[in-house]
Amino acid sequence: MKRRFLAFELNCFWYWDATLLEWPKCVQLFQTGLESRVKGDTSKVLVNDFSTTDLVSQTASQIVVMDSMKHYFRYIVLLGMAWDSVVESCGIPSVTLHGTLEDWSRLVEKARALRALSIGLDWWLDKLDPVLEQLMATYRGNVDHDWWSQVLSTSGYRSGPSPDYITGWVCAFFPYDEEKGKTFPRKNIFEDNPPKGLVECPFIIRDARVRPPVETDNLLVAGSCGVSVTEDGRGVTPCIGWLVKKDPNARKGKESKNKKRGPEENPVVNRPKTRSSPKV
Repeated sequence: MKRRFLAFELNCFWYWDATLLEWPKCVQLFQTGLESRVKGDTSKVLVNDFSTTDLVSQTASQIVVMDSMKHYFRYIVLLGMAWDSVVESCGIPSVTLHGTLEDWSRLVEKARALRALSIGLDWWLDKLDPVLEQLMATYRGNVDHDWWSQVLSTSGYRSGPSPDYITGWVCAFFPYDEEKGKTFPRKNIFEDNPPKGLVECPFIIRDARVRPPVETDNLLVAGSCGVSVTEDGRGVTPCIGWLVKKDPNARKGKESKNKKRGPEENPVVNRPKTRSSPKV
């Protein structure tokens, strides 16, 4: 059975300053987390909470409850920089879904409309549709914690902490892989070939204000440009943007073709000068 992660952040708690008074605080936070995740009042019933109960005995009983649940939960305390390393392995601590319910419903409808076009994307939509349905259910308040714990997992063929590839339902948002100009369906996200999240559309600007007209090769770039940190500093949100830039590879390609052709294959054509109309 795959254990679910139960983690919390305690910035004021450092292991080299740990005291007896701080450890009960940690145990209490785990107990609170169990109460919100275990059905019924199981965790509350097992806790020592009588009139004669002091802090020591109460904490001890809470630890006993934690031990009884250890096969279902993995307990983690996040301290300072440990946040980044733990988030990579235990999933996303919290999620905020923006927009309205109508927005999420329209997103699901757009996926269905895409399937109705019969353009050969059913293999991808079969993976995407369940993800969109779960996101809409989350927005409605029906949160499947087990499903969210499977958003991203690291796996590999070699031993050691460095993964070879990433699995999880996040891969549904990256249907294609690209290698040497060819695309093919993506199953996993490999470490050496992650998705860029950006597209580049080439176009030409022809400036006829000069003679002869000058052409420049350019690119329209759009997509996910990174993330921005939220105001409280505890989360990130994706940034979408676009830009226009010169194509650094197009001109090199043309120069390479010209060199292969040779001077005899690239004749210079002298165009006749335009005669001016006679004055009347």
